Amino acid sequence: MTCSASKAALMLEVVTRLLDQLEGAGDFWPPAHCPLPQWAEHFVQHAWRRLYGQPRFAVA
Repeated sequence: MTCSASKAALMLEVVTRLLDQLEGAGDFWPPAHCPLPQWAEHFVQHAWRRLYGQPRFAVA
């Protein structure tokens, strides 16, 4: 990615890397039958916990 990359390209890169890290987590993905608002909430909450709930991000 170059310095002149657009905001959309940057967001695509972030989401792609996030999904690559979470792909193997079987309990991460919400059930397919959930309505979209619940599915989105589940996705965001679990992504946040998995990425920022790590001890290295804990504040003393």
